[in-house]
Amino acid sequence: MKIIRFIEYYDGRELRKATTGFDGIENIAMKDSHTAIVTGWLFNHKMKEQITSNYIRYVETEVEDKRHG
Repeated sequence: MKIIRFIEYYDGRELRKATTGFDGIENIAMKDSHTAIVTGWLFNHKMKEQITSNYIRYVETEVEDKRHG
């Protein structure tokens, strides 16, 4: 099983989404109810971004990892 973390947030202009396993994102953790910390890789550089928004929806789910049998 593999854990997927997903956030949906409003950045002031539009609704945006971030999901672990896509776009180099390795982890998403909630710091508090309005702040998420996103870590991963961007152009061969380790990145850590703090996202603060009045609207953040956080979802964590387990999925079957079909790559390993």
